[in-house]
Amino acid sequence: MMESNEDLYEESNDMIITDSAMRFLRETGKWGKMLAIVGFVFIGLMVLGSFFVGTLMTPFYEEAGVTFPGVLVGGLYFIMAVVYFFPVLYLYKFSTQIKPALYQKDSDLLAIAFENMKSLYKFMGIFTIVMFVLYFVFGVGALILGAAMF
Repeated sequence: MMESNEDLYEESNDMIITDSAMRFLRETGKWGKMLAIVGFVFIGLMVLGSFFVGTLMTPFYEEAGVTFPGVLVGGLYFIMAVVYFFPVLYLYKFSTQIKPALYQKDSDLLAIAFENMKSLYKFMGIFTIVMFVLYFVFGVGALILGAAMF
């Protein structure tokens, strides 16, 4: 009697990672680490800029005749930096854990690396859904406001 692939998988919890898959994961880790480091640098610049952008932008607002507190722009930059921090952190954790997991053939460390990758994608998915909802709400609000003005 022939066993199906599903039966074989249930009997054996081992998964074979081919050499090419390991090579792809190592390369993914290298690129991910580079992107995460660049991300951390930009987060630092955003936080630093959040303290100065309000002060620097206030004269432009005043010249344009707009009464807009520059502190709000700085706060927006800071909020964007905080939101950006989490996916960059997940990417960095994945990238730094995947290499030793593969070299040491450590299944637990590999699972932790993939958990961070899952967290990255989950965060980005939820963030994308939230942004679509906000775009929709602001779009409907703009249509209602525009219709009310006529």
